[in-house]
Amino acid sequence: MRTLCKLGRISALFGCLLMAILASAQNSTFRNGPSLSDTNGDLIHAHGVGVIKVGATYYMIGEDRRNIYTFKGVNMYSSQDLVNWTFENTIISDQTHPDLAAKTRFIERPKIIYNASTQEYVVWVHWESGNYGAAEAAVFKSSTITGDYTFVRNMRPNGKMARDCNLFVDDDGTAYFIAAGDENATLYLHELTSDYLNVTGTFWKFFENQNREAPVIFKDGSTYYMLSSGLTGWAPNQGMYATASSVTGPWSAVSNMGNSISFDTQPAHIIPVYGSQTTTWIYVGDRWQDPNLVVSKNIFFPLTVNNGTVQLNNEHEWSVNLTTGVWQSADTRQVLSKSGWSVVSVSSEETTNEPGQATNVLDGNLSTFWHANWSQGSNHPHELILDLGGTHTVNGYSYVPRQDGNVSGLMETFELYLSTDGQNWGDPVAGGWISQQADIGFASTQAAYARLVTHSAFDDSPYVTVAEFDLYTNGGCSNTVELVSTINGVASTPQSGSQTLSVNLGETVAIEVAADFAYGSTIWRGPNGYLDITDEFDGQARGLYFDQFDASDAGRYTLTYLDPQQCASTAVVQINSTGVCGQPYVRPYFQVGAQDWDEGSSLTAFAGQTINFGPQPSSGGTWSWSGCGTGGSLREQSIQPSASCTATATFTNSCGSSSAVTYNITIDQGSGLSGTYRIVNRNSNKALRPGGTATPGSALAQYTVQNTANELWRVQEVATGEFTLQHISSGLFADIDGGSIQPGAANILWNQKTGNNANQRWLLQDQGSGYVHLVNVNSGMFLDISGGSQNDGAPSIQWTDNGGYNQDWQLVNDSSVRKVLSSDEASDISCYPNPTSDFLMVSVPDGVRSFEVRIIDQSGRIRACHSALTQGQLDVRQLPNGLYVLDLSANGIQYRSRFVKR
Repeated sequence: MRTLCKLGRISALFGCLLMAILASAQNSTFRNGPSLSDTNGDLIHAHGVGVIKVGATYYMIGEDRRNIYTFKGVNMYSSQDLVNWTFENTIISDQTHPDLAAKTRFIERPKIIYNASTQEYVVWVHWESGNYGAAEAAVFKSSTITGDYTFVRNMRPNGKMARDCNLFVDDDGTAYFIAAGDENATLYLHELTSDYLNVTGTFWKFFENQNREAPVIFKDGSTYYMLSSGLTGWAPNQGMYATASSVTGPWSAVSNMGNSISFDTQPAHIIPVYGSQTTTWIYVGDRWQDPNLVVSKNIFFPLTVNNGTVQLNNEHEWSVNLTTGVWQSADTRQVLSKSGWSVVSVSSEETTNEPGQATNVLDGNLSTFWHANWSQGSNHPHELILDLGGTHTVNGYSYVPRQDGNVSGLMETFELYLSTDGQNWGDPVAGGWISQQADIGFASTQAAYARLVTHSAFDDSPYVTVAEFDLYTNGGCSNTVELVSTINGVASTPQSGSQTLSVNLGETVAIEVAADFAYGSTIWRGPNGYLDITDEFDGQARGLYFDQFDASDAGRYTLTYLDPQQCASTAVVQINSTGVCGQPYVRPYFQVGAQDWDEGSSLTAFAGQTINFGPQPSSGGTWSWSGCGTGGSLREQSIQPSASCTATATFTNSCGSSSAVTYNITIDQGSGLSGTYRIVNRNSNKALRPGGTATPGSALAQYTVQNTANELWRVQEVATGEFTLQHISSGLFADIDGGSIQPGAANILWNQKTGNNANQRWLLQDQGSGYVHLVNVNSGMFLDISGGSQNDGAPSIQWTDNGGYNQDWQLVNDSSVRKVLSSDEASDISCYPNPTSDFLMVSVPDGVRSFEVRIIDQSGRIRACHSALTQGQLDVRQLPNGLYVLDLSANGIQYRSRFVKR
């Protein structure tokens, strides 16, 4: 067997060791803790996995979560031994479906099965929106295992919500889709059609209102087993199992498996290893918060399944023989003997209410552990110093947590120091963020004493517990972390090892982990008690940051870095102050409407749209503003310009130097529809408004027009052709409840959402005669008065297009129309003949090539819209007799005139 490993700047602790600990064609050895890497040495990005075996090859699919909550892809990896995984393809990408490309949908928990009759591979997934309001399933298929996979459909199966999900194929070939529904309160099992691409309409529900999710079904002998977790978001909880004699139930009551946090996992899949002697069931779980969702870990535990019982075995290192099916514990570490070791000192230990003395870490008994004092109170940092009974060359540290099922005090962030004399400790040899049992490698070091410092616990308790403290000699690794220093926006090339910087006063300084080391936890120490711990791998650079460097910031800073394969390294940065006042570095940030904040000085907004400015630095000096309606000394400014303009922000730092940034604002006049309106339903002639006091969640209904402010809406174009509807009286926005995409979902008032706010954006589709459809961008459904009612209080909902008048709306702008109708001033444009009975000729201003014409009646209702004129004339034969306003928008300018139809 040959294992390929990536060579270069990262030579990780278990990058190759993890993939091929045993080079046997029959045995596969798993080590839980380090992140998995593929045969190219790249991190495996597959979460919520599904696994299928085709011939002698296993294929694993899972979510690529590098975009956090927006979709990146579903990746597929292949393996002959379940340990060495080769990347095959991104079988579902953001190009597979428009909603994935638009980032309005994402995928969780992809599962895969094969249909022998159609000879197609079928993938079912949890198909979701940003606020988890969709709660749907989606189906994809391919004639080849490695894809690409094509979209088949999305739906709520049998009308039921579908979140955490899985697939199961019974012995007779019948396939089932199981998912958490009813807001995760109940599990629903749906029978699939013979092609596995849809549901038959037959379904069962289990564990009603018991809040079970992450279901996995497998069958051993004649007994069906269902594993599931509780409902605690991304945090682990007590795993449970149930049994049945039929997959359709009835199912037994649930029983516990594993400890109270399922050894920090949530079930994703079960892999059977059918051997000549026995069958081993491999539990694949997600360790979501180790370190976080971006690179959460895949954990492989062996299950013991026996006569209707399930035992989840917390094996840190174990192997299974793929021929016989027999599994056993394994340990490839070369651990130092602790004979002659002793405790030198400990910050605290609990000996009053339990035997939690520090010497327990040396006794080799996993049932005992050191527990920091809790009866009299203690808090992090906790410290333990050990005498190693002699000088040893070591390159690995093993943390063994308490084994009694209690999670209190499990160590989360730590530092390890080694010394030859017990006095001079130097920099830590290891440190960072861990979960459960961990083997940490580092460069070989001479040690006669060891010092463990803890900074936090898994359960956020102020205590720490340690069952065993071990050092070993075969964990050596070389991972020299690289840093990038950036001064006033100018970045250095990545550098490894120690480095020295000279910095002017008032300058902005960032020292960050280089991009190649993005997925690692960091601990920074520095002068004046500086301590910064990053306990999440978020794919972002982490490091030192000084908004405005001060002389007191100068000194020696030490980084301890722990990579995803649990290899530790250290870097030192010496920062010196020049004493010279430097130029401040001003970074321009802005926000347009409800969009996310962005960095830059050039921006485009629609007329009247709110623009927020928030340049950096955020402290340590003074600001002054000028132009475009800005002014004063507040760093944050907010404007609503109607024309293009510039705004300048000047920052003066604490030592007297100044820098400025100028924002260039371009105003897009858009469709010209932005403004304040009454929204009136065509079917009932009633206005849209809340029924009582307007608060977040208030339902929107129709009521008889009363000409009050409660009926008025600010219609604001926020993207080309897309609008928000802001209730004038409350400042709240029209919103589809929960971001639902289902017919019948209520139209409510809600606080303005930033970022992905598609369920607060609406398309205005011209229906002629002055009416529009209001189409929700998130769902594609139409604003509708329920049941076509004409009664006061009838609720507004979203519904599919039905062609009814109850989906037609008028935007009524009384004030502006009355002003034009009552004005004695000359018209901006000419139209003739006036009065007219059939056609109206319009004289378009010189130079105008693109425009929109609206005809508005005396009540402010738009009666017709035209984006072009036929031979310069408008057909007004369908209009009732009366007085009208002709409104022409072109190049951001409105031209108006009056005419009479008779």
